[in-house]
Amino acid sequence: MTTTPPPAPANQLVEVWNVPFQATAWGRSKVLAGVTGLDPDGELGVPTGVIELKITEYGPGYSHAGHRHPEQVEIVIPITGRGVTEDEHGNRREFGPGHVLYIPANSYHANHNPFAEELRCYILKLPPTGTVDVGEAAG
Repeated sequence: MTTTPPPAPANQLVEVWNVPFQATAWGRSKVLAGVTGLDPDGELGVPTGVIELKITEYGPGYSHAGHRHPEQVEIVIPITGRGVTEDEHGNRREFGPGHVLYIPANSYHANHNPFAEELRCYILKLPPTGTVDVGEAAG
């Protein structure tokens, strides 16, 4: 007996400017694809159990405490502004547009914005928040 696989989901186009920002302790964020915070029709983001993609703005002077995502990889792609990332040994590196920050699962990290301008980044998380243990993640 041959089983027919279910149809693949249709490609979806998200109008980023229509997705509202949500206030956070560090600035604001909008989910473009992920498990939570999405319009049921997918008009304000793409429901997916595979990845989470959001735009996050870190306000000037923002700093969050170091933390780990035990089962989640995080990739930070700066769009505008500059930030400083810190590892578990206290090593700090400045980053901004033209950089990609890769944070392996269970890797201690903290991101800071000690600068006067806002830092805006794409944040990609695999798997998405809501499907695995993300620890004490700040964002």
